Amino acid sequence: MNLFKKTAAATCALGLALTAMPATTAQALTSVSTGVGQGDIFVSARGDESQIFMNFDWISAPVSGWVDFTLEGTGSIAFDAFDVYSGALSDVTGYTLDYTVGGVTSRLTNDTTFCAGAGVAAAVRGSCNLFSQDGAVGGSTGLASTPGAMLFSDLVAGDYRFGIYDSSSPSNAIAGFIVYDNLPTVPLPAGGLLLLSGLGLIGAARRRKG
Repeated sequence: MNLFKKTAAATCALGLALTAMPATTAQALTSVSTGVGQGDIFVSARGDESQIFMNFDWISAPVSGWVDFTLEGTGSIAFDAFDVYSGALSDVTGYTLDYTVGGVTSRLTNDTTFCAGAGVAAAVRGSCNLFSQDGAVGGSTGLASTPGAMLFSDLVAGDYRFGIYDSSSPSNAIAGFIVYDNLPTVPLPAGGLLLLSGLGLIGAARRRKG
């Protein structure tokens, strides 16, 4: 048997072995759902396997809502946009992030107690961080993030709840956030590399034979 026939036979056998291996796929940002705690608010979450756009659109206050999602890889959350239709430049709004693993939930936003009042929906109640509109001045705006800020990075895989809360003002606004899920690069299995090498040898044998 010449080199071409030997290589072709080995490659064919390897290809059959690889075909028999179970196929696996990675699904990011799974189990996405939304919830409303109080007030006249519309919460939406849309996107694909690598990112979702979370929008909180409210026309009254107090108000609260949230988005639940699961990260498969490391993740991050960016503050995308904030349009205020009724409010002041000194207004701030609270945002929360909870991480749950093994049935234990940890609050990752701990700047203020703005969202800890008894009247806040239980799903988001507790410590929180703040955000405000571009150009905000006065009050607690010095602690607040503005559009374009990266709120979280290097989040580990797991279950999360991102929520917002506002007590009174702005009473009419839309806030947008983006969740990114960065799945790790999956290396080609060793068998796949061997298969590519085998195809290369076949090409070389063909050239020599010709």
